Amino acid sequence: MDFDLPPLAISLEDDPPPRDLQSILNGLLSFNRPLEPESNHTPIAVYMRDAEGRLRGGLTGALYFNALFIDYLWVDAPLRRQGIGRTLLARVEHEARTRGRDFAHIESMSFQAPAFYLARGYSAYALLDGYTEGAARVHLRHQFAATHEADAAVNPAHMALGLRVEVTTEPDAADLRTVREGLFAWNAQVYQPDNPRPLYLFLRGPDGQVLGGLTGSTYWNACFVDLFWLDVGVRRKGFGTAIMQAAVEEATRRGCDFIHLDTLSFQARGFYEKLGFNAYGTLDGFAAGVERYHMVKYLRTRSTATVTL
Repeated sequence: MDFDLPPLAISLEDDPPPRDLQSILNGLLSFNRPLEPESNHTPIAVYMRDAEGRLRGGLTGALYFNALFIDYLWVDAPLRRQGIGRTLLARVEHEARTRGRDFAHIESMSFQAPAFYLARGYSAYALLDGYTEGAARVHLRHQFAATHEADAAVNPAHMALGLRVEVTTEPDAADLRTVREGLFAWNAQVYQPDNPRPLYLFLRGPDGQVLGGLTGSTYWNACFVDLFWLDVGVRRKGFGTAIMQAAVEEATRRGCDFIHLDTLSFQARGFYEKLGFNAYGTLDGFAAGVERYHMVKYLRTRSTATVTL
C-alpha cells in the first residue's frame, strides 16, 4: 500500500552539520551490509619518519574484501629519487599480503606517477580522460604474486639518513592530513591547483531530518560523487533521480565537463546508466564475485585528445 509522503525538499548546502554527513554514510553502510560479503574494512598507512619523528613521506589507504586500496603516496621533495616511494609501496603490499589480501589497486593522474606503478608490476585497466590540459585519471591494479619483497626490507641508505619506516592500521588524522596536503602541494607545482570544493545535497523531511543525500566534490573541471543514499521509505519515488539531476546541474554551473563515480556490483549501476552514465572501467577479482564499476557522464563535448601511458 502506498502512503502520501509529507513535504520533502532537496537542498544544496555548503556547511552541513557533521551529524548529517554521518547520517548519509551510516545509511549507505546499512544498505550495503545485507548485500555485501564481509568487507573487513581496515585503514592502513606506512610512514617514513626522520630521527626527530617528523613525517618525511607516507602512503595511506585501506584494506577491504581481499584487496588493498592505495589512496595517497607522498615523499618530501628533498628525499625524492632515493627509493623511499618504492619502500613505502613494498611495505604496504607486504602488510596486505600478510593480512590475506590478493591484489592492490590505485588511481593516479597522468601527470603523477603511473609510470612508477607500471614499473612496480601494476597494470592499467581503465582510463578517464577529459581533464584540462589533456590530463587523465589512470586506474591500476597489481596481483601480489609478483611483489618486490626485497624493497620491503630495511634500506641501509635510509638508515644512514636517520629514516625509519612505521606501519599502522590506526593512522593519526594529522598524519593523514600531512600526506594528503603534501601530495596536493606537489600536484599544484607540476599541473595546476585543483581548488576542491565540496558538494553536499540533502533530501530533508518537514522537521529537517535527513532522508537521503549525496556527498562529493568538484575539482579542476570534474565532479566526483563519493556517497549517495536514500532511506528505504523514500526509494522508487523519483527522489534519487532528482538528487542526481541536482548534482549534475550544480556541477555544470561550477564549470565541470564531466561527473564520475564508483559503484559496486550489488549497488546501483543500472540506476546510473538510466541517468546517462557509462562504465569506462571494471575492477574484478574481489571476494564473492564483487566488481567495482567506474562510471562517467560527460556534461559537455569531450576532448578528442588522447593520453598515452
